[in-house]
Amino acid sequence: MKYLTILTILGFIIFPAYSKSNTSSLSFNHLNKGDGLSDDLVFSLFQDSRGYIWIGTSSGLNRYDGYKFKKFFHIPEDQRSIPHNVITSICEDEEKNLWIATYGGGISKFNPGKNNFKNYLSFDNIKNPDSSKIINHIKFDSKGILWISTKDEGLMLFDPKSSQVKQYKHDPDDPGSISSNKIMSSFEDSNGNIWVATWGGGFCKYSEENDSFQKILPVEEKKKDICCQYIHTILEDAEKNLWLGTKNTGLVKYEKLSGKFQSFGIENHRKHGLKGEKITTIFSDPGNDNLIWVGTENGLFIYKIFEDSLISYGKGSDDSGLSHKYIWSIMRDRSGLLWIGTVGGGLNIEIWGSEYFSKFSNNGGDGYSLSSNVIGSIYSNTNDPSTLWAGTLGNGLNKINLRSGKIESFISGMPEASSIPPRYITCITSDLSSPEYLFIGSNSGLLKYNIEKKLFTKLESPLKKFIDFNSTFISTLMTSKLYKDFLWIGTFGKGLYRLDLNNFDLTNYQFQKEYKNNPDMNRVYTIKQSISDPGVLWIGTNIGVGKFIINSNTFKLLKLPESGKSLENIPVLSICESKEQPGILWLGTKGNGLLRLDNAKRKFLRLSEADGLPDNTIVSIVEEPKEHLWLGTLNGLSHFNIKTGNFRNFDCSEGLQNTEFNLNASFISSDRKLFFGGSKGIDFFCPEKLDTNICIPQIVLTGLEIFGSTKLPGMDQILENDISTTNEIRLPNNYNSITIHFAALDFSSPEKNQYSCIMEGFEDKWQYLGNTNHVLYEELKPGNYIFKVRGANSSSIWNNNYRSLSIIIIPHFTGSLWFRVLLFLFLILFILLLRTLRKKLKLTPALTGKTSEQLFQDNIITLREKEIINLILKGKSNKEIEEELYISLGTVKNHLYNIYKKLNIKSRTQLVSLLRSDNRK
Repeated sequence: MKYLTILTILGFIIFPAYSKSNTSSLSFNHLNKGDGLSDDLVFSLFQDSRGYIWIGTSSGLNRYDGYKFKKFFHIPEDQRSIPHNVITSICEDEEKNLWIATYGGGISKFNPGKNNFKNYLSFDNIKNPDSSKIINHIKFDSKGILWISTKDEGLMLFDPKSSQVKQYKHDPDDPGSISSNKIMSSFEDSNGNIWVATWGGGFCKYSEENDSFQKILPVEEKKKDICCQYIHTILEDAEKNLWLGTKNTGLVKYEKLSGKFQSFGIENHRKHGLKGEKITTIFSDPGNDNLIWVGTENGLFIYKIFEDSLISYGKGSDDSGLSHKYIWSIMRDRSGLLWIGTVGGGLNIEIWGSEYFSKFSNNGGDGYSLSSNVIGSIYSNTNDPSTLWAGTLGNGLNKINLRSGKIESFISGMPEASSIPPRYITCITSDLSSPEYLFIGSNSGLLKYNIEKKLFTKLESPLKKFIDFNSTFISTLMTSKLYKDFLWIGTFGKGLYRLDLNNFDLTNYQFQKEYKNNPDMNRVYTIKQSISDPGVLWIGTNIGVGKFIINSNTFKLLKLPESGKSLENIPVLSICESKEQPGILWLGTKGNGLLRLDNAKRKFLRLSEADGLPDNTIVSIVEEPKEHLWLGTLNGLSHFNIKTGNFRNFDCSEGLQNTEFNLNASFISSDRKLFFGGSKGIDFFCPEKLDTNICIPQIVLTGLEIFGSTKLPGMDQILENDISTTNEIRLPNNYNSITIHFAALDFSSPEKNQYSCIMEGFEDKWQYLGNTNHVLYEELKPGNYIFKVRGANSSSIWNNNYRSLSIIIIPHFTGSLWFRVLLFLFLILFILLLRTLRKKLKLTPALTGKTSEQLFQDNIITLREKEIINLILKGKSNKEIEEELYISLGTVKNHLYNIYKKLNIKSRTQLVSLLRSDNRK
């Protein structure tokens, strides 16, 4: 039954699929039922004034804050729940109240404080009230009137202030009536005119003056069939033309001034590719007058108005493509992200920045595909900057034409023996004296490649050292203009080689001769020629960085300035000497972050994940002008601004196809494009075109926990309203463990949003929370506190307009001010009363007339008490009595208390006075 209802919503006829062409790529993150969305059929999208994203599905309403979904469902026994689970449309009035349209339950007004709904199931003056509950679309006009488009009961206008409703239905005998009772949507243009899209009656313009409708028809006789009778949606472009999304005539433009129509689907269907498409939604891109987004049953289309061209997107073939081809809703949020709701594939959220990153990958060998996604080396010859060479770790060499995007692969197993490259290519460089040759390092020696002849040759010699060398794992290669005749070769295990390209003399430098206790010294990761001293090579090894002096063939490890020790057990994977600050070395390490070494001033600095790096292993470093470094890591790409010391990190959420990059697989081209290779292909981009997300996110409170238990409105009388609308809470004195959840409503990369907070009255300084969106406070004492939280988006743009919450912890009644005042008054009264009694009573014992001897004989005073009294008469203190009678001090005090009580006296002084006066008698 559910699916029958859904099919009714989606349309009345199912159209055949269309084979797309002229495709391009968009990258999306996906949210579906597995992520907490209530259903994968998404009919409506809306961002409210607070910044929340609302998603209407076929099974409930969802509110999304970037971290989790809050879901609202129809509960039959609860009149304050949403009236139906199929949500077709969402909008907001001028007072920021949210209104919901349902397919069978009418409309509803949402109370964000109580998290409940006021439902308008039917209207008194409406015929067929049950049919009027089936709503396709709702929209507020500029006067605050809600336009309600129903499935079969025409158009209704509802005034929320007066609760008055007016219905417009089709009347065949009235030419001024609305053209159909099946209303799909309404639209208000820039001049305040209301246009109504119908299913079967074309579209109409409403006249408020005459309270009537004018059906719009083509003025040209030959184009009378161009305006399809079945119209789903309407929008206006910057030129004030209307665009109609239709059932089978594609996208139609209507020029209001001339009355002319133009269809993109009949006359130009071969060019535009929209013939036969059922258009479900159209969307005008804010800030871009050139684009119209078109959602259909068979994918997403972008029509470029100025170019008169169309780009189409179907269901994606990879994880970042569209999750489903059936598009039903499109929206852009305030940060500029595109949201696409599908019928069956849940939500697609555009990956922020994905348009800036391009990629080469293995996608089936269509002439534009790499032979493997695992990239071990990248290189481009300065004589041919349009060609990029990519060596893979497992499937040969690739030649990439950067202009056309075409890729030629050289893979082991090709027919010509001379054309078999190694499968495992670790490094590539060119012969600077003969640019038509490349040198290729592999896991099994060195090859020379003739680019013109496409010929691979292995360097061979009868000398024994060449025989050993040909089985060596080569990790890195380097040539320099100063030493064109030399090829420097780093290996895994055999140190450094120097190959003389004139006579092929091969010299090996085994570093453990100088460092016998460190055999891993011979594992070389990278070689760089010094900029400040060209006669020096910087060598990155498995136990540190070394300085190799070419003229003397000497090598020494660099020392830490502070301790004089070497960089022992810190593998240096990548080296960059600053071109703008020669003498400054940047070292990328394995597990120890980024090291900055000022070799001249002997100053040393270490930067790690704690400073903003995405990972402490840095496999490649590329410098671009104006003191910027780009770092390839095992957890994404990082941009480091040397002047500010700030890191900006990129991963798949920003459009990279990969976060794990490989050793030395990076390159900067002559036109300043950056290339980074990893385990899923090559990402490349222009750094200066990378934009910053400047959207300042709104901060909301999303949850409250007391001792780990979530509190909701009406629970334990803690919250009267939802925490998102609450400004003050009052808690009992024992409710002193509080967890507060919050969110910065920027959805570009919510996991990278940052937070800081302070609990005034408990702490003095703001605490930085990083990406954590909750904070716990324990053992809060009774008193008044103010919690404040700020947030920043993924580009570290902070919202300094913090969200605050007043927290009052009520003290126990014994600690309250009124209790203390009453206690103080009681003590004063007691003291006054005691003084009055003292004046009236004589401070003489009740046993007047009896001598002390009689008291003892009558057994009123015990023998032990008598002993204590005698000692008191001798002037003994309590401590001395304790020692003489061998009893505790507490026992002495107890006996004294009993003596005072029996003799009706208050002190030792009274006791001595009483007994001495008795003896005198």
